[in-house]
Amino acid sequence: MAQITIKSIRTGTYNCTRLPGWDLLDFSGLEKIEFSPEIPDGEHHSGYEDLPCLERKEIEQRSAKILNAMAYKSLSMLKTLILNGRGIMDWPAERATLEFPALEQFVHAFGWVNPIVLSS
Repeated sequence: MAQITIKSIRTGTYNCTRLPGWDLLDFSGLEKIEFSPEIPDGEHHSGYEDLPCLERKEIEQRSAKILNAMAYKSLSMLKTLILNGRGIMDWPAERATLEFPALEQFVHAFGWVNPIVLSS
């Protein structure tokens, strides 16, 4: 698999990295990740009222952890990382321990990508 695009409503009610089989997924050949979660936030919550939904901050943290887990599984080959979507996501959510030796393009539409944490 050379690329993956994830566009979904993030309610935070489940954690992909804990699904059976997550450890068996092989993203080592992944060259492009496009991660586009829709995270409910204030007035942007419209359309999500009927879904079981965690607090925005917890959804944001879980989304960042999922992105970290995917990136970790594709470090050596990842050339393009695109972050966009609706809502707020602060990424990376923890000190960067990842190196992206092949990364050529990093695009983000979220306003809260933390360049200090990302660069460390």
